[in-house]
Amino acid sequence: MDRRPGRIYFDEAFTGLRERLREEMNAAATSVRLSRLACEVVTDRDVAARIEQLGFGGEAARLFDLVPLVEVAWADGRIQRAERATILEVVRARGFDLRSEPAQRIAALLESPPDAAFFDEARAVCAELLLARGEASRLTTLALCRKVAEAAGGIFGFRSATSAAEAGALARIARDLGIDDAT
Repeated sequence: MDRRPGRIYFDEAFTGLRERLREEMNAAATSVRLSRLACEVVTDRDVAARIEQLGFGGEAARLFDLVPLVEVAWADGRIQRAERATILEVVRARGFDLRSEPAQRIAALLESPPDAAFFDEARAVCAELLLARGEASRLTTLALCRKVAEAAGGIFGFRSATSAAEAGALARIARDLGIDDAT
């Protein structure tokens, strides 16, 4: 125990407490940084908070508007390889490494379908987000949803590339985005 002037002394009995406090401060700093990142992507704090509650805080907020694509992919009860590839290509085009945490959030949604309640809330929040961004963003999202629906393709031109379930999902998304014509 060195108690000379100029030497900082920390009671060893409080080592665990100091470690826990450091962890709490680091976690708080990370949370603040991630919340700030989410708010940079989404200017409406209420929408940003709802996006974060759905698991897309921080940098992952930049991928939140891809959730409707995932909804279309799951519409028929399974994800086709081409649908998955189409969505992951959009993730890459947005500058994310597929091993990154935000990309892994999308991958998790592609691995196992979320509850219908998740898609309903995500669609409502996404609609608010995209309505604020303008018509071009809404149309782009719907076009990407169509691309996912058509990714699996028909059978030698004899069957529509879009299933009835996917068409229903497209219609819901278009309606929620305020787009009259879903075709």
